[in-house]
Amino acid sequence: MILHRNCPICNHTSLSAFAMDTWRKGPHISRVRCENCKLVFANPMADADELIAYYDQYYEKDSYESMGYKQQILDLFDRIKTLNTVEIKKEARCLNSLRGGG
Repeated sequence: MILHRNCPICNHTSLSAFAMDTWRKGPHISRVRCENCKLVFANPMADADELIAYYDQYYEKDSYESMGYKQQILDLFDRIKTLNTVEIKKEARCLNSLRGGG
């Protein structure tokens, strides 16, 4: 673990809590903000051993290492082109909640 007591950009010592990622698998990531230059960065930062452990144990390789990823996306676009209005509305039901249900 690499703990920064100063901003890595401006070397200022005034760092404040900004955000923490607690939903993901693996180590939680906290972020701080430099009150001088406003840089937001992970603190503490993972060192080399922690990064190796993360990518070996937690990283969802199946999702990101798919050999046909580009083709999968193109296939989805081709399928979307074939949908009729009723099917599109059925597929888009989750989008309504994102814009306030309207």
